[in-house]
Amino acid sequence: MNDRERNKQVVQDFVQAIWRERDLDRLGEFWTADCLNHAHGGCDNRGLDALHSYHEGILSTLEAVSDVRLEIIQQIAEGDRVATHLRTTARHTAAFLSLPPSGAEVRLASIRIDRLQGGKIAEHWAIADTANLMSSAFS
Repeated sequence: MNDRERNKQVVQDFVQAIWRERDLDRLGEFWTADCLNHAHGGCDNRGLDALHSYHEGILSTLEAVSDVRLEIIQQIAEGDRVATHLRTTARHTAAFLSLPPSGAEVRLASIRIDRLQGGKIAEHWAIADTANLMSSAFS
């Protein structure tokens, strides 16, 4: 396995452990201690403690949905970067942001770019199609 394939595997393993299994205690297996999370809009976006808080917040929003399915659609690796296109689908079953549960299937497409260093994620960027997420909740 070459470096690009190893880097893609790190991101795949991270998605499995953190997003699918929701095991935040494993963050340090996949991220460097001084990691920088550009996807977090706040000023506290460096290090594992900040990363843990960020993921706790996202996972708490998942309490508004059930039957969560997360799929890696495609990955591209070049040098120390991995771009990953993800699709998440779920059922909107509980109130979220003052919105009553609709029972609808919600969809979220996202793209993450990770810079790896020494076999771990050192820097992260992401963009998500939240407009489609909100519209799918009420279709």
